[in-house]
Parts: sequence; structure tokens; C-alpha cells
Amino acid sequence: MSHLFKIALGGGGGEEYVDTVAFDATAKTLTRIGQTSVPNSSWIIAHPTAQGVYFATGELDGGVVRALQFGADGKTEIIAEQRTYGMHPTHLAVSTDGTELFVANYSEGGVGVLPIIPAAPYLKPDILQFQAVEFMHTPAAPTEPVAHSGFNPERQEASHPHQVLVLPAPHDEVLVPDLGSDKIWRLAKAPGEAEWNIVGFVAFPRGSGPRHAAFVDGVLYTVLELSNELSAHQFPPLPEEPTHIKTHSTLTAAPTHSTKAAIHPSSIVYTDSTSPTAASFDTTLTAATAAPSVPTPAGEDAPPQLAAEILVPPPLKADGAARFVYVSNRNEPSALGDSISVFGTHPAFALVARIATGTQHLRGLEFSPAVGEYEAGQFLALAGANGGGVKVYERKPRGVLELLETATLDLEGKSSIVWL
Repeated sequence: MSHLFKIALGGGGGEEYVDTVAFDATAKTLTRIGQTSVPNSSWIIAHPTAQGVYFATGELDGGVVRALQFGADGKTEIIAEQRTYGMHPTHLAVSTDGTELFVANYSEGGVGVLPIIPAAPYLKPDILQFQAVEFMHTPAAPTEPVAHSGFNPERQEASHPHQVLVLPAPHDEVLVPDLGSDKIWRLAKAPGEAEWNIVGFVAFPRGSGPRHAAFVDGVLYTVLELSNELSAHQFPPLPEEPTHIKTHSTLTAAPTHSTKAAIHPSSIVYTDSTSPTAASFDTTLTAATAAPSVPTPAGEDAPPQLAAEILVPPPLKADGAARFVYVSNRNEPSALGDSISVFGTHPAFALVARIATGTQHLRGLEFSPAVGEYEAGQFLALAGANGGGVKVYERKPRGVLELLETATLDLEGKSSIVWL
């Protein structure tokens, strides 16, 4: 049975439009069906209950969040717009009861907590008072050896919250990875109180830059953007403290600012569902899918390699209970483009695959929902913000991703992907 999935694609950094595309799961094709001016929508999430309603950031618009209505015809309508009173809102999340919208204000060093009203337009455009949680920042000391500590003075001059992760009961807390402070802040409400308070934090090595995290089966997996690593912690409910399990590089070689090509991405696969092995297979991209290598102008450094997104889809039936963590890497100096690193989950926490995507600045990716005969997470849509376009992959057993050659679009500037 054929099914037509719809996908919304937004972007920050001056991107003007949200594009709606249709993915035909039988024909394996991708077609643009709509385009609407919704500037700088760098992150888009679904309303918890209202069908077809989504919230989107306006990252460079002085700080706004918008409520969007996606129609069956691919058209998008802005039904509400509300200021966040914080610069560069970069991420959104909804509380477990669906009454609060958390906004990570990257340049303000804090999180805004906005009310969600039960009916359209779902936001209160005229609201002037709401809770704002501000985070402390520890700058480099005058005598601190920056070059050796790893502290990044250009990216860590202030607190920079990059995500809001809501943990349901029994945790009942909110986690905020702070790239600028090398911490994940823990927020909770005291019994009988309405406001969120800082109740602790998870510390990471100086200069590592926690960006995004995912919580699965009692383990917190954190992408460290600046050090290009994935860290895992046992994470019990408060007041217990987390315990570090292990940290892995998301790259096969150390990150480099050199214009010289890095080691080409390779893949490692499981021979069974429990034990990783170093059996590699060919990941060479065809000329049609490989992104051209972009030379760096003389006298300039290549852009730093930066880890970005983390996803942990439900297990495929063919994998039994085995689950995998997918992490995107950006700005890889290779003609094969940026890669996705795939890890097994704890206790088999190890690199099991590294898949070249032929994109440049791979920030946005998202797995498909379960519909009819199609499993949750069976397909992965991704976008290269600076090249390589939008592509759909099919997920195979043992963490492998297979490119659907006919499901590609030449769209750039996209950093947020949501399956409608």
C-alpha cells in the first residue's frame, strides 16, 4: 500500500521560506508541494494535541516563536506570532502536560517558558510577563591556559543554551544543554509551585560544548559540539546524581581546521545484535550523490568540524530490542561530504557505522513516524544547509542507512525537518 508522507523544511541564518515536500514511500520520490514565507524557522515542533499545528522559532527576528497551520495541500499559514524577549531562539519543547512552551534563547543565556492556550491561535501575542530562567556563566580566568584547557573564547564567551529536553515521570525535570558553559542544567518544580528552578547541572570537560541530548532507557546521551564527541551517563531521577559511562569521538580522526582532507568516512557494522566488530564495508558515494569539495580561500582556515544533531529512533522489528544513536557531523573536509555516526546504545555503547551523506553542514535530520505498514523510524530525511540538498534514506537492520537515489531535492538553507 502506497503512502504519501509530508515533510516540512525550515531554516535559520536568513532562510526566508518553509518548504513542504511529499515523500512517496512506494515510488521512493520526493516532490516539493508548497512554499511559505516563515523567516528563520530554524526549529519546528508539533503541537501536542492540535492536528496540523506546529510551533517554529524565528531565530534572527529579535526573538519570536510562531504557531503554524499546515494544510493538506502543502500550504502553510502563520496563525500566531509571539515575542520570546530573548535573542536567537534556537530550540523549542513542550511540557509533559502540554501547557508550556520552552524556548532556548541562545544569545540571552536562558530559557523562556511561554503559556500554550488550549485553542487557536495557541499563543498569546500580547503577553508581557512569563517565566525566564537565566543561567550562570564561568568565563576563562585571566591565568587560564585557553589553548590547553579547550575553552573556546569565540563560542563560549557567554551561556548559550542550545536545546530543551523534557523528561517525563519519574524524572519530571527539564534538561538544558548549555554550549557556552559546558553544562547541562537541570530544572524542576518544587511541589505545589508553578515556576521552574535550577536544581543542579551535569558538568562536561572544558571546551566540549554540549549541544543536544537524548534520553533512552535510563541513559542520557549528549552530543558535544566543539569536541566532536558523544557522551553517555546513567541518569537516575533527582536527587540522585548521574554517572559517566563513556565518551566516544563522532569522527574517525581528530577534528581539524586544516584544509587537508580528513580520513574518508568508513562504516563498521554489527555481526550480531549485541557485539560490535570492525568489519567494514564500502561507503563510497557515487558522483551523483557526492558533494564537491569546496576549497578554502588562501589565507583562511577551513570551518571547524562540529557535531550537531542526535536521534534515537525506536528499534526496527528486524533488530529485536537493539537500538542505535545517530549523530550528524558538520563541515567535514572531504569530497564525500558530512557523515552520520551511528552508535549502539548502552551496554553496547560503541561506534557501529559511519555513513557519508554527500551534504555540507549537515544539521537537520529526522526519522519518519509509524504509518500503516511502515515502521516508526523506517525513513530518515536530512538536509545539507550549505550544499547537497535534501535526501531520504531507508533505515536497515544494525544501524545501516541506505540512500533512496530518487528521493532527493536540490534545496539549501534547511536546518529543521519535521514529518507532518
